[in-house]
Order: sequence, then C-alpha cells, then structure tokens
Amino acid sequence: MSNELATLSGLTGLAVPAGTTSTDLSAYSTGIGEFLQNIRLFGKGEHVETGKIPPGHYGVQMSGEGNSVEIIDLGETIDVLLFASRDKALDYGIDPPVVCYDKTNEVFIDIKERAEAEKMKSKCLYGPSILLYERKSKKLYEWFLINTSSREEAKKLRPFFPVWEEDAKLFGVEPHPPIPCTLGAKFIKRKKGSWYIPTVTRCSTPFTELPPNEVLAENITKFVTAKANTPDLVEEDGARDV
Repeated sequence: MSNELATLSGLTGLAVPAGTTSTDLSAYSTGIGEFLQNIRLFGKGEHVETGKIPPGHYGVQMSGEGNSVEIIDLGETIDVLLFASRDKALDYGIDPPVVCYDKTNEVFIDIKERAEAEKMKSKCLYGPSILLYERKSKKLYEWFLINTSSREEAKKLRPFFPVWEEDAKLFGVEPHPPIPCTLGAKFIKRKKGSWYIPTVTRCSTPFTELPPNEVLAENITKFVTAKANTPDLVEEDGARDV
C-alpha cells in the first residue's frame, strides 16, 4: 500500500456526524469564517493593485487593515483535500454579521436575493462553503465560493469529496477518502470585463502528511454543525431589515 493510501484510507471512519458527506454542489450551477481562515482566489481589488499578491493566485488574508494587511501567497496552483461542504449566506453589512447555513431559511433567501440584485453593493454573499486542507501551508481553511462563475465551477468539485462510512451505509455505496485535487485558475475575458475562475484537476502527487484524525474529526464536526446567526426579518413601512 502506498504512503498516500495508508494515510488516507483510515479517514472514512472518522467520527463525524451522519450526513456529513458533501452536499450536491451542482445545485449551484447558475470570507468570513467562524473558526477558520479563508482561502481565496485573488483576481482584482486593492490587494492585487498594491502588489500584495499577483492576480490568479490563491492566498490567505491575515489580520490587519489597509496597508498593514498581510496576504500569504500560496501560488497559482494549490494541492488540496476537500473534507466537507455546506450552504452559506452572509450579510457583512451589519454588526454583527448575519450568517445562515440553511438555504430554505427566509434569512438565507433574503441574503441571496439581495446579493443577486445588488451584487457587491449589497455586502451580501452566498454559495457553497468548503472545508479543505492545503498541502503547502499544512492547514485547514474555509473556501467560500461567492460569485456566479465560482458557483458554476463548484459542481466539478463533487467527485473529490469523501464518502464517510456512516453515509455510505445509509446510501448503500462504498466509502472512500477525499481524492487529492489541484486547484488552479483560468482567466476569462468578456465584453463586460475580465476575471479569474477556479479550476480543478486530479492531483498526482501523494499526500503523506495530515493532521491527526481526531483534529480532522473535530474540525469537520465544527464545520458542519456551525450555528447560524439569523435574527428574524423585520418589515416596517415596506422596508425589510435583517
């Protein structure tokens, strides 16, 4: 058995909640984390314009504001393991920010509608939120796919997620660990503008170093059981506030 198989084969039995196997990300065909740092694909914006990170690179924004913000540049491609996903909607235009993980909840629907209608002006985001492990930094991150193009590409990630033992029993399928994959970037240019979209391919380089199983199980459980911050929607004189 290869080192990679020896490392990954035991993961399907992690003590994680039933139903943790990835949701169907193809439903999104059309960050701000609770306890994890956010990894993201940088394309435009202040950090690119000021030279903190080149466009088309994956990176992690550390603490700080303005010119003092530190960006960890992970490069044009990153090798990752995808461990779990969840639906997420975020309104960061109010204090404290509102976050919801149930796409049938009226708060989630409201945030999604405002995000689609007003784009970034709304300070509302929605899409699949993914827990992944990145090889170079040897860390777990949240990856929040918040724009139309990235949500479209999300459906291609589905085959790389694990099928946990408890979920495999429920659905009558064989369990398997996460399949290593490489995230890259593709430059898109249209009349209305240009941007980068994530790409995914199978990774041929083995993963031989991972956090202990108990650390993975704890973080996966926290990720999929995170509590929403969803105050009631209030309507007064035709206006809706969250």
